[in-house]
Amino acid sequence: MLNGKAVEECEEIDLLTYRAYNGNEPYIVSPLRAFATETSKAKGTEIYAMLAEAKVIDGSMTIESFRDVLAKAKANGLDAMTAEMQACWDKIK
Repeated sequence: MLNGKAVEECEEIDLLTYRAYNGNEPYIVSPLRAFATETSKAKGTEIYAMLAEAKVIDGSMTIESFRDVLAKAKANGLDAMTAEMQACWDKIK
């Protein structure tokens, strides 16, 4: 959120956003945080890359091959990541 800067290094305009998300937590919950789960931080890039290669819709991959890619993504943490994200969204409701 702070583009790699420490809070102390930020301009006032950047601090407004930071304070809105972090200072108002007792009153609001940022949906942006729902996507920063432990599994998504550790494995999200790899999982999304796997799924991006799955070209079943345009016909360049068979459904069986897609199922193999999906199974591999699930084995690498897709289900865990999905469950963690859902738990975050459930807190917001």
